[in-house]
Amino acid sequence: MDVIPVVSGAATDISKDGGIDNQDEKLPYTPETRRSTLRMMCRHTNTIARSDQSRVDMYMELAEQKEEEDARKRSNMPKERDYAREHADALAKARYEWAFHMDEESKPGFVLVEVGVPKFLDSSLIHVDMHPTYVSILIKNKLLRLRFPDEVKCDQGTALRSKTTGSLQLTVEKVDPASIQRARRARQRRQDEKDEDAKSNQATHDAAAARRPGTIQDQVSTIMIIC
Repeated sequence: MDVIPVVSGAATDISKDGGIDNQDEKLPYTPETRRSTLRMMCRHTNTIARSDQSRVDMYMELAEQKEEEDARKRSNMPKERDYAREHADALAKARYEWAFHMDEESKPGFVLVEVGVPKFLDSSLIHVDMHPTYVSILIKNKLLRLRFPDEVKCDQGTALRSKTTGSLQLTVEKVDPASIQRARRARQRRQDEKDEDAKSNQATHDAAAARRPGTIQDQVSTIMIIC
């Protein structure tokens, strides 16, 4: 238990090292007291400096961690879309490696578009913006814009991914009913051309076969008939 003695009518506290700490007591101005006071001031200053430096280091470390976390979040977030570029003039061409095929004859009255998208590409990286005269397809922030041959009902289009190849398949109905008849006539004309080519090839093959010499048995039969 600490003992608090009374010195000159005032209570003083005994410090842990056994000395008396009396703020009102005047110390003699000697080299020893000056060195002791200087050492105490240096220790106090170093303690404050170390404490301030540790706080600065801690704040810097927290700032670096926050910057790394923000950078990681930004890298995982999708890039901002350039809507002005997406709604620019429609060009029926691919500026990147996405191959496409547009068909309006297989299903009269509809336009079928197939885009060669990689199979393992996540569908969240594909955005389709369909308009009456063209369609904008954003794949991994790369734009593919195609112009339709006729005006279509953009609010009734469908977009599907093939489970086997991963290709993107768009189906949209045309607005003009006359386009159905045009598509049917075009398909019929294409089929007639195929039939005509097949007949021509068959006639050429028959003529060539007629010019070739027959087998020995046919020649012997012909000679016997003549005789």
